[in-house]
Amino acid sequence: MKVQYTLPGFVPAETVPLESVAGDSPFRSRLQYVPASRWLSWERLLRLDQPPVDAAFMEPPPAPAIGGGADVAAERLNWRQMLDRHVAVFGSAPSNRTTEAHESQAVGRMLALLMKYQEMEDAIMARYLSEPEE
Repeated sequence: MKVQYTLPGFVPAETVPLESVAGDSPFRSRLQYVPASRWLSWERLLRLDQPPVDAAFMEPPPAPAIGGGADVAAERLNWRQMLDRHVAVFGSAPSNRTTEAHESQAVGRMLALLMKYQEMEDAIMARYLSEPEE
């Protein structure tokens, strides 16, 4: 049993040069022939010579261009004011359609959850500020 391990047309002796291909087609003249690099090793071809990309090799994300939480009290105040504005707008907005009723219930639940988180944060901050420093 004879096994042929090469594909016809891929053996260097059997390849037909690009210039000798019969082609009166105007499309063939527009093709750009890019020669394949034959000196690449299989490790480089499969990019095994480069380090893997995973969490161990990645750099940390860049710091935000804006202040980035330098003033914690001002950031907490901004979030508090934003939440208060959303709660005020939600409370004053009338909903008259049944399709909006389901959506408004979901928004109401989310705002209630955020308000509860804000109350919990206030309790934690009050406890932290009331404890004496050692």
